[in-house]
Amino acid sequence: MNYKNLYTISLIVVCTLLIGIVINQYTEKKYISNSLLLFWDIYCKTAILDYINKLDYLVISIPHREKIGDIIKVGSNYYCLMNKHPQEYSNISILLDEITKTCKYLRVDSLIGISTAGSDHYSVGRVLQFNSAIIENYREYSLQSSYVEGKKILYKTSEFISQPIINTKRLISPTNSQVASGEDEFVTYLVSNKLNIFSLTLTGISNNKNLNMYKDGGGKIAAKNIIHFLFSQFILL
Repeated sequence: MNYKNLYTISLIVVCTLLIGIVINQYTEKKYISNSLLLFWDIYCKTAILDYINKLDYLVISIPHREKIGDIIKVGSNYYCLMNKHPQEYSNISILLDEITKTCKYLRVDSLIGISTAGSDHYSVGRVLQFNSAIIENYREYSLQSSYVEGKKILYKTSEFISQPIINTKRLISPTNSQVASGEDEFVTYLVSNKLNIFSLTLTGISNNKNLNMYKDGGGKIAAKNIIHFLFSQFILL
């Protein structure tokens, strides 16, 4: 065997190993522990309750529960059924402070946002992992910038996307550059960056052109798909 053939074979072996490593990175189940998971809309909350009803869980009492939502502990993770959307706060700082205090009280290592978002760009029912967001009318929320990016990503899944999710307030009509709308992701990145903990968001896509998107515009199937994706991609300890 000459050196040229040996080099070719070695190159093929190395490329095969690298491809295997990349595939394994996205297909092997990853572990989530000591995390606070925020479930935002009604369908996400219904879908997760349907799932954890099959498991052993404990309802946790925390200070000011009424300001954030009910918290259920499953294993080492905490599932928060959010009382209100960010759009419902006249001052977003109230919500940010409550999530921050809850993270500190529970001493979690990561923050995960689970929500649906309307889009006329992505297919209805698809699950995406964003890691950055742009919010419109951010000054109304006493924020200093319209852009935020999660500084510490817990994991990158096969559905990770580098493009920011474009967020709106009170379902404002999307701009030409808008690919999906919602504000829950923005909040997750802000709080996790402030606390310097890991973050991850999973967003199910509904129909942005349907004014009843959370009723018959794909919100229900999007939420079910998120929960399926969550437990098929991760092992929650």
